[in-house]
Amino acid sequence: MYAIYVNEPGCIPYARMIAEAYKTLETRSRNVFKQIIGQRVAIVRTSRHSKPMIVGYATISGAEFISRADFQQLFSKHLVPPGSKFDCHGPGKWCYTMTGAEPCEPYPLPNSRINHGRSYTEF
Repeated sequence: MYAIYVNEPGCIPYARMIAEAYKTLETRSRNVFKQIIGQRVAIVRTSRHSKPMIVGYATISGAEFISRADFQQLFSKHLVPPGSKFDCHGPGKWCYTMTGAEPCEPYPLPNSRINHGRSYTEF
């Protein structure tokens, strides 16, 4: 199984929002999940202040590069506030459709599987 890292640098619990199906689009500036589209993945909450924790599971069911204007129109699906670190700062962003979300009690990603600087890992 693969695990994707979802950074939570502030007070917005993006990873939990994916696991609970409130956030149905995960966004990235590069097409980093192209090899795992169609896969069921663990959602890993990352923060500088705590260990990486698995908070749920979802399937990456599709990917699309969308323009900045379309990104703004899809706010209700990605929940990234305008002007935030994760806002669309270039011509567009990759949006990954997350389906079949299922939360779980948080548990740590095994240390041997932590892959710093990457967007996902296999465990």
